[in-house]
Parts: sequence; structure tokens; C-alpha cells
Amino acid sequence: MKGLKNFTLIVCAMVTGLLGLSAAGMVSAHGGDTSLVHACVKGNGQIRINAANEPCGNNETPLDWNIQGATGAVGPQGIQGTAGATGPIGATGPQGTTGATGAIGTTGPQGNTGAIGTTGPQGNTGAIGPIGPLGAAGAIGPQGNTGPIGPAGSIGPAGDTGSTGATGAAGAQGPAGSIGPIGPAGPTGPQGPAGSGSSFVSNLVGAQLQSADLRYRNLAGLDLHTADLSGANLTNANLTNANLTNARLYETNLTSATLTSANLYSAFLRNANLTSANLTSANLTSANLTSANLNYANLTNANLTNANLTNAPLFGATMTGAIMTGVFYFNTTCPDGTNSDDNGGTCSGHGAP
Repeated sequence: MKGLKNFTLIVCAMVTGLLGLSAAGMVSAHGGDTSLVHACVKGNGQIRINAANEPCGNNETPLDWNIQGATGAVGPQGIQGTAGATGPIGATGPQGTTGATGAIGTTGPQGNTGAIGTTGPQGNTGAIGPIGPLGAAGAIGPQGNTGPIGPAGSIGPAGDTGSTGATGAAGAQGPAGSIGPIGPAGPTGPQGPAGSGSSFVSNLVGAQLQSADLRYRNLAGLDLHTADLSGANLTNANLTNANLTNARLYETNLTSATLTSANLYSAFLRNANLTSANLTSANLTSANLTSANLNYANLTNANLTNANLTNAPLFGATMTGAIMTGVFYFNTTCPDGTNSDDNGGTCSGHGAP
């Protein structure tokens, strides 16, 4: 009721203002516009609301106004109200898209080593893989025992009979030589010294003397370079100043032979027996002495530059003044009986310079 009373007062105020309008604004009918409120005002100011097409009666003035008034100006901002209570947590929203990967951080400190885990069960044997490439050749095995002396070679053709030399002083009985042809009968003289054995030859370059019996022979100064003396027996032979450059002396027996100042440059002496041989001032540069027996040999002032002494025994050898530049040692027995492998791969300081 109070709201209706207020509405009536407002309408009366509006009517009072409208009654002062000119008569040109007054009509006796409303025209059916439903967007307006239609009323009829009596002469005493009483208002009657009627339908859109309902005409006003005698002594009534039609009055229309908009149902919806024009939007008024925005009022001033009201004061901040007190904060309401916190509402309940809403449901979790959907997963957002993955953000860009951040920069890699600095490496953290090394963690402590974890305990060793228990050994797992033995796995099944895998299939046999393909055969790998051939490995490098292994080290040369130790020297084998010296084989037996081979049979003596066939007797060569007899040389021309030389002139009878002067009778010399009686010498020690030498080894028996091969039987030569019968010469003319000469006067019987005392036993002379053994012949040099080299008076009839001085050049044996490239000679094939394998397994030849040359014991006690005087071969001093002979040119034997590139000769093959493999398996020959040269025990106590004299090879002073002989040229044995690139000669092949594989398994040759040179026990107690004299090789003073002999040239054995690049000679092949593998498995040769040089026990107690005299190699004073001999040239053994680049010689292959693999497994050669040099026990008690005299190598004073010998030149062994770049020689190969793999598996070679040198026990008791004399090496005063020997040149040992670039010598290759491997499992070499040094003059003092130690092994080169235990001396840092050398015999220097262990009987060798």
C-alpha cells in the first residue's frame, strides 16, 4: 500500500505539470501505443489508468508517459562494502598446455657411490659372434736347443796343385782335410803347419755353403757378403776382417770363432751359436741376433747400432766400449744375468753400456 501511495503522489506531480501544457498536447483518445502508460485525468486531478485503445470520457484529459524512462546519468561510486566470506574451493580446472622447456641447470655435485647390488643370475649363452680379424703376431718364443750338426757337404773338385812351399816349423796336428789327388812325389820332409785353407779363393760372394763343415778354417779377409752359411759349422774358424754383409747365418755354429773387425752389417744370425766368439770391433749394425747365443762372447768396441737382441742370452759377455745405440731388447738375458724386461727394457747398466 505504501508503494502504491508513493506512486500516486508521483503521478499527481506529473499531472500537475502536464496540465500546464497547451491544449495542443491533449487528445481524447490514446492511439493504441502499448509502449506507453495510458491514463485519463479528471478535472479535480484524479487519474484513471486505462487500456491502450480505451478513450477518455467527458471532462477527462488523456495523459501518456513512457513505461521505460531514459537512462539517467551514472551515479557516484559507492563506498567499498565489507569483504564477504571466502567461497568454497572450485573444482580443479583442466590440465594446461605444457610450457616451454627451461634452460638446463648447472650440474649438481657428484653423489656418493651406491652400494654394489647383488649379482644377477647367469644369462643364457649368446650366439657365437663372427670370427674377428687376425691378431698381431705374438712375441718370438724362447730359443730352442741347438740341433745336431748336419752331415758334411760333398767334396768339391780338387784344385790345381800348388808349388811346394818351404818347410815350416812343425805345428800342432790340425783336423784331417779332404783327400786331394796324388801329387808328384817330393822329398819327404817334416810335418808342416796346417794350410790356411783360403789360399785358393778370396771371393765367395753369394756362395751357398749351407751346413758346410768349416771348423778351424782360416777365412780371414774373405768376401762372403750375401753368402748363405745356414747350419754351417764354423767352430774355431778365423773370420778376421771377413765381409759378411747381409750374409745368412741362420743356426750357424760359430762357437769360439774369431770375428775380430768382421763386417756383419745387417747379417741374419737368428739362432746362431756365438758362445765365446771373439767379436772385438766387429760391425753388427742392424744385425738380426734374435735368439742368438752370445754367452761369454767378447764384444769389446763392437758396433751393435739398431741390432735386434730379442730372446738373446748375453750372460758373461764382455761389452766394454760397445756401441748400443737403438738396440732392441726383449726378454734378453743381460751380461749380469738379469732380464732386460725387468730392467725397463734394456741391459744398460747391467753389463752393457
